[in-house]
Amino acid sequence: RDSTCRLATMASKGDPKGSSAGVSDLEPFELERFFAKWEFCASHLLCCSDCEPLAVKDLLAHADSECLDLWDKLVLGYTMSTGSEELRKEIAGLYDTVGVDEINVVVPEEGIYLSMIALLKQGDHVVVTFPGYQSLYEIARSLGCHLHYWKPRSDEDGQLSFCV
Repeated sequence: RDSTCRLATMASKGDPKGSSAGVSDLEPFELERFFAKWEFCASHLLCCSDCEPLAVKDLLAHADSECLDLWDKLVLGYTMSTGSEELRKEIAGLYDTVGVDEINVVVPEEGIYLSMIALLKQGDHVVVTFPGYQSLYEIARSLGCHLHYWKPRSDEDGQLSFCV
């Protein structure tokens, strides 16, 4: 556990500024750096937004024979840059009008970054939920967009709602 914390701390101290075509003065993503440093070191993690981890053996207990066979043949290594073709076929199969070649599998930060770089230009007005992933507003800000923060309100019972 201590060695994991030391490695995570070193990894979280990367280059403070990003650089890419069209993006200037990108502030560090502090939330991601915080999690890189502490997520796997804290005794109690009370701020998760993902589901509780599941052991692989518990997951495989629900698998059919086809999935178990795929698991047994799984090789851990790089896939195509768009994601595993088998995964993309499964995703495309959920839709009537989307083909395998129209599917790219990315992690949330990549998807946010690529979408914003493709869709936004300086002077655009962008409404972002706040608080949220820093990249939701930081990338737009670095591109010269005007930000409008959409913040939840809480009622007397502490229930959150967004006013539209």
